[in-house]
Formats: sequence, structure tokens, C-alpha cells
Amino acid sequence: MLGKKWHNRLVLLGLLVIAVGLPWSKPLMSIGQFILAGNWLLEGRYRQKLKVLFSNKLALLLIGVLVLHLVGMAWTEDPAYGWRDLRIKLPLFLMPFLVFTSEQITTRQLKLLLGTFVLTVLIGSLASTLIYFGITGEEILNRRKMMPFISHIRFSLMVVFSIGISAYHLLTEKRMTVLQRMVLSIVCIWLFFYLVLLESASGYAAFATLLVYLVIRGILANGSTRRRMVVLGLGLIFGTASTFYIKYVIDRHYYEIPFNAAQLDVYSPAGNVYAHSNEIPYCENGHRIYNYLQMDELRKEWPNVSDYDFDGFDDRGEELWPTLIRYMTSQGLRKDSTDFQKLSAQDIRNIENGVTNPDKEKMWGVAPRIEGFLWEYDKYRLAGDPSGSGLVLRMIYVRTGWELFKQNPMIGIGTGDTKKEYFDYYDEHGNLGTGHRAWAHNQIVTIFVCINENNIKNSLGKQKNYQGL
Repeated sequence: MLGKKWHNRLVLLGLLVIAVGLPWSKPLMSIGQFILAGNWLLEGRYRQKLKVLFSNKLALLLIGVLVLHLVGMAWTEDPAYGWRDLRIKLPLFLMPFLVFTSEQITTRQLKLLLGTFVLTVLIGSLASTLIYFGITGEEILNRRKMMPFISHIRFSLMVVFSIGISAYHLLTEKRMTVLQRMVLSIVCIWLFFYLVLLESASGYAAFATLLVYLVIRGILANGSTRRRMVVLGLGLIFGTASTFYIKYVIDRHYYEIPFNAAQLDVYSPAGNVYAHSNEIPYCENGHRIYNYLQMDELRKEWPNVSDYDFDGFDDRGEELWPTLIRYMTSQGLRKDSTDFQKLSAQDIRNIENGVTNPDKEKMWGVAPRIEGFLWEYDKYRLAGDPSGSGLVLRMIYVRTGWELFKQNPMIGIGTGDTKKEYFDYYDEHGNLGTGHRAWAHNQIVTIFVCINENNIKNSLGKQKNYQGL
């Protein structure tokens, strides 16, 4: 033993290294965990630590989940994958174990730890913003790839957590100076702006949950009636404004200029027959994408203005020809050689960059993310194609996991059989191609599936698959 003072410092050091590593570096997180583990061993007092552990309800809950996974190994058909899964999840159980039973940090040290985390996230947000706007010389076409250090989804959750920490201190800390309050307010505003710029659906959902929590807490907290009414009023205003804003984006997405299918022109100016697919209601700026389509003429004209393969991919990794016809549709053009000539050099470059609608490229914040999801969901709903949509794929994964759980919620499929059961289901029902197969991106669903035995019998439903978009 080194003495309480030194063990306290080692715990703080380990946590600080982890706090810095979370938004930036996995190796730093591992180093922090090793520091905590080494300190735990040096402290000794193992019997006393066990007592502390079993008196902590949260620790017992986590231990219970670990025990369920271990028990599930008894009937797994793939023990190798089961042990691998347990190894990956081990830090989830190990960290609370190390923190709960080691020398506890003080309230002042906790504030230092949280402040370090917020500062690290703040620096990460500034760095990735510089990258996105090309200050570093890198070209980022997808805002969700502007965070190069870790997954943009994980980082968005850290941003929301940092906003929550800052907002909590603003609301509860009474001894802060005016300058400190201004700094924290600026941090909250910037991180909110960055969250909007990042376009992470998970981050938006987490932020909405945080706001609901803060409003409820503000209403129930001790304070004057006037303060509670102000919090309630602000919550109602924000909720109402958000609802109308989302409705506006949805209405804009489904807006369609009326037309008479019987009066559509049959021939292009070049004398070729147009394709009109009125059964596919995809629109850009109110115009039907699959009306007035002459693919042969577009295929002939495209090589004259671009070195990109017509049947290849744009800079965003999407098929180029659908990007072209969506772009022309958004401009109110017919997809033939005559209207193709109206595209400028900048239009061609936009198409090569993967821009499908220049008007929507001007949108920012929540709107393009909602717009993108609606397009992806329509593609899945009408054509049965979830490719290119992380949100739709996650919906399928979670729904599949839920169906797996419902078959037998008592024993489960076994800790190592999650992947096998998911893939068996996909083989049986054919609703996902091999390139998009995975299991629930949700630990709660995955844990419940692990205590579920039978194969799924209910199908998500096979749908007609249209080619192209």
C-alpha cells in the first residue's frame, strides 16, 4: 500500500487518462484502465473491497448481467465467439468494479475530471470542424465523417454529455463568477452548433432526451413558482417549434407538383421514347424522378462532359447515374439529351461530387438528416432496399433482435450464438444482402437476445425490389 493520498491520486490519474482518451485515442483508454487496475492491486484490502462491491446496487446489477452471459455459455453452439464477446464486454463490468472498490475521488477532483472531459471534447470538436471546412487541406464530403478520431456517433453522444455537464453546472453552481458563466454558456452554444453540424441522428435523439430531462428536473426542483413556469414555458416553446420544424421538413420532402399521367409526352425531342414510372413516387423539388427518363440519351451524352463512368460511382460512393437523374429532376429538367445540354460545368462537378439536389445541399442541421432518413426509408418501404441507410438497417437489426427475444425470453440463444441466429434469420427470409448483415446495434437488445433460445419464425416481410434508386 502507498497510502490513501497516493492511491487517490492514481485513481484520479487513471480516470483523467481515460477522460482524455475517450474522444481521441483507444490506447489512452487502455493505459488509463491499466493504471486503475494496477492501483487496485497495490491497494490490497480485497475482503473489504468485496464488501463494498456487494453493497453497491449498480455494481450488483452489472455483475448480474455478466453472470447471465457466463450462464449463457452453457448452451451456446459457438463457444469461441461467446468467449470473444465476453472479452469485448469485460471493460463494461471491470471499470465499475475498479472504480467502486478503489479509493474514492473527492468532489473537487470529480469536477476536475468532468472539466477535463468537456475540454477534451471541445478541442476535438474544434479540430474536426477545421478538418471539415478544409483548413487542414483534407476534403470531407460527408459531415458524418468529419470526426477522424472515433465514430461520429460515439463522439456525438460525448458532445451531448458535455453539454449536459456544462448546463448542469450553470443551473446548480451558485458561486460561479460572471466570466465563468459566460465561458460555460459559450461552450454549450458551440457544442450545440457542432452537434447540429455533425448530423448524427443518435446525437439528436440523445440531446432531445437531455432537454426533456432538464425540463422535468427544472419543474420538479425546489425553487420559486415563477422559475418553474419559465422552465415549463421554454420547454413548451422549444417542443412546439421543433414539432412544426420537423413537420415542415417532412411536408417539403413529400411535396409533389400535380400532373396528369395521360398527358405526359411520349417522345423526347430526339425522337426516343420516354420512360415514365408513375408507380415509383420519388420526387425532387416536387418533380417525379422516374418521369421523362431517357437513359440511352444520358448514357451517350455523359462521356462528353466527364471522365467518371456513367455506370460507376460518384465521390460519395453512390451510383452515379441515379445521382445524375435526381440532380436533373431537382432542376426541373427532363432526363434527355436536350435538357442535359443545359447543365453547366459546375452542375457536372456537383454530380461527380455526389450532390443529388443543390437546394438541399444548402440545408444544414437537423433538416438534411431528416430529409436523408425520409429518402432512405422511402427507398426501403417502396423497394425493400435498405442499403446506404444506417438508420433503416438499425431498425431492421433491432426489430430482428426483438423478434428473437420474443420467441423464448427465459433461456436464450446462448452467449456465442447471436451472430449465427441473426444470419440464419436473414438466410431464411432473404430481407438483407450479405453486405449489410449485422446484429442489433443496441446492447440492451443484444443482452436480451442472448437469453433467448429459439430461431425466429416471423418474417419482416419480403418486398418488391425496384432497381436503381
